[in-house]
Amino acid sequence: MPLPEPTYPSVNLVGVRKEFDYLMIAIKPDGASTVSWLRVPLLSQFDALTENNQDVELSTFVGADNTSTTLRARLKRGANIPIATAAHVSDPVVKAMLAAATKGTPVLFRGYYKSMELVAQGQATLGSRGMQGGTEDIPQWGFDLLIMSYNYYEEATGNLIA
Repeated sequence: MPLPEPTYPSVNLVGVRKEFDYLMIAIKPDGASTVSWLRVPLLSQFDALTENNQDVELSTFVGADNTSTTLRARLKRGANIPIATAAHVSDPVVKAMLAAATKGTPVLFRGYYKSMELVAQGQATLGSRGMQGGTEDIPQWGFDLLIMSYNYYEEATGNLIA
């Protein structure tokens, strides 16, 4: 039986992170208020935005009708995006990221998740995880984008996703 002819997939089905998804950051310069976006070079790791939520419960006393109510709340405690860049340390963006991580300088971010047609945007700081990789690997520098506040937007329209 002959094999069927293969067909090319649509672009949406091949939304590979290394081809499409990317990260832009704006590092607050000393004494300035203008925003200048920089594309983070050669991302070798660009993970999903992971919310840091904590669920809490409080059981209440049993009422006269022998029923009880449990109060529940979800506390949002920011989020995190692990990233790594394989760019050389002489790259000005990598230098700026290292300086921001060392000083605790605030940054703005836009994570373009093209495969989902979504942009995550907000305020954060950078945390450095240092150089990563073994003797056989291409060295890369790991960072954590420590997010304080964020929103999701549709990439095509710019509309806020509630």
